[in-house]
Amino acid sequence: MKNLKHIALFLSCLVIASCTKDIDEKEPSNECSILDIQLTGQLGKATIERVDDNQGTVTLYIFEQADYPWEAVGVEALALSAYATADVSDGDTLDFRNPERKARIIVRSQTGKQVLWTVYLKPYDPFYAGTWAVSDIKIYLDQNISGNGTGKWDTSMGGSEFGLFASPELDNIITITMNEEMVDGKFTGKIINAAGADGIYGSFKGVYPGEYTEDAPLDMRMDDRASLSAYDVVNGYSHGELTRIIRDYGEERYAAKVASAIVREREREPINSTTKLADIIKYAIPAANRREGPHPARRTFQAIRIEVNGELAELDEAIRGANDLLNPGGVMAVITFHSLEDRIVKQAFKIFEHPCTCDPKAPICTCGKKPTAEILTKKPIVPGADELEYNPRSRSSKLRAIKKL
Repeated sequence: MKNLKHIALFLSCLVIASCTKDIDEKEPSNECSILDIQLTGQLGKATIERVDDNQGTVTLYIFEQADYPWEAVGVEALALSAYATADVSDGDTLDFRNPERKARIIVRSQTGKQVLWTVYLKPYDPFYAGTWAVSDIKIYLDQNISGNGTGKWDTSMGGSEFGLFASPELDNIITITMNEEMVDGKFTGKIINAAGADGIYGSFKGVYPGEYTEDAPLDMRMDDRASLSAYDVVNGYSHGELTRIIRDYGEERYAAKVASAIVREREREPINSTTKLADIIKYAIPAANRREGPHPARRTFQAIRIEVNGELAELDEAIRGANDLLNPGGVMAVITFHSLEDRIVKQAFKIFEHPCTCDPKAPICTCGKKPTAEILTKKPIVPGADELEYNPRSRSSKLRAIKKL
């Protein structure tokens, strides 16, 4: 038994000695990385990239400031890999007085290997910060519209299509301010939309419904004093009248189907909201035609809005009145933003240039109507690539012009 005790004690000593030797003889670390760094005025976290075994880069951002101390930027915190050392430490400064705004940090590993880290300090200029005037309004949508979530539609609308609903927004002032720190790697700030001189904001209710998150009464009047509303059109017009305005003003190929669906649904109960009407229109149009492109209700809503406000009739009347007021040699130019408007201008100009209503086969004119203007634009003038680049809202515009005889 005595011998066994000595053997057990001897083995225990061997185990302890073996463990101690492993710890003492652990391989020295060869790693020499910058894990994190914080400089004075820094925004968010640094972007650290190892280029190769001998060099790496660190990119940092600060707000652009005229009095920033480029010659002595403080190192507030520097984290290195285990056992590594650097030629700078917490509390030291770096000199960024050079065109590239860069400084260097040399990090050495436990084995003596070194890596040259180039630190780039970039001024961040938030160009969007400041005060902005609203000049146009656009809405971009990308939503699933089919029951199984497979269909999508992408569309956009500009201020000209919103009409007077959006016009109160066009004197608004938007102020954007930035915070000096980032949250979760993202810049933060504040946006304030001031109502402008008129003290009111635009209303988009009922102007462009669809898979809309906000319901609204059927109105669409640009002038609240007008007697005719969208509710009156939808619930009071005959099937034939609905078909006509949806076909002519909305250029909807399924106008008769949409009109039938509206008449059928209103017989059950009045249609009094935008979302209800949008759903009726959507399901009146064949499924294959509503999976892509603009929302299927868009054309019909445009047609109803034009009817409610008499938009096209007023345009035609305004063009004829303007032609009467022109002096000989005077020029009238009209810019339109969708095909219905352009068609009215085109037809009016043709009548000004060729007003004769006689039979084309007649040898002489007997109606006595004389041309009152000459068309200067045989084809409409549309924006070129350069204009579209600095004025994208002109994309759908067409200009036609005449000269008074």
